Amino acid sequence: MQKFLIAAASAVVVSSAHAQFADSVVEFIPGSNVGAFDDPSSALGEPSRLTDSGGATTPFFAAADPSRLVTVGEGGSLTIAFASPVVDNPASVQFGIDFLVFGNAFFFDDFSSPQGTPEDPVATGVFAEGGSVEVSADGVNFFPLSGVADGSFPTLGFTDPDPVLDIGFDGLDLPVGTTPTDFTIAVDPSLDPIGLSASELIAAYDGSGGGAGFDFSSTGLSSIQFVRITNPVGSGVTPEIDGFADVIPE
Repeated sequence: MQKFLIAAASAVVVSSAHAQFADSVVEFIPGSNVGAFDDPSSALGEPSRLTDSGGATTPFFAAADPSRLVTVGEGGSLTIAFASPVVDNPASVQFGIDFLVFGNAFFFDDFSSPQGTPEDPVATGVFAEGGSVEVSADGVNFFPLSGVADGSFPTLGFTDPDPVLDIGFDGLDLPVGTTPTDFTIAVDPSLDPIGLSASELIAAYDGSGGGAGFDFSSTGLSSIQFVRITNPVGSGVTPEIDGFADVIPE
């Protein structure tokens, strides 16, 4: 099986312009059926604000280009490192969320119901592709966390797409917003997005760019610097990873 290994855990494959995002790839084992999505450096730096068509990423229209995503196939794994340690936020800070993982999850939409329109669809479900998450302080000893990498709270690149979200069936003319979201702010994990319209989701994200949030307090570690995404053989899914962000205390 093909395997990419950076000999020194601190070696930088592609440097991020911002320390709060994943800075280097430590190891990448593609696994099966990754296709063209085989460049692990796609998971470094800021998550994608734009889709492959040039429009804004939204909870209904995710990034879907090999230059923006890397796939962790069945039997594969991706291990990244932050340039600086990610600290364990207390429960009173950012809902206790310590870091975020961004994939290409998206909400299924309903614009045929009385409350939904093509410009402001309603979330009826989420397309998620899993991926187990582990963390480490030293790059040797890893601890599993609950939740999946490519799942909840799909990416929102801007707070002001106009019209609200022209998605899916008409993805080529998506407007790019003027106010970027903050990829270091977590969405309230108690939020139930199902049944919310696009405009309601944007308001509920409250300036956040989304992402699956993780709290590693259960590990007993005060800080971590490495995150590993694994996908077991037989999972039936292929998580796509777009980025990692350190949640900064507000």
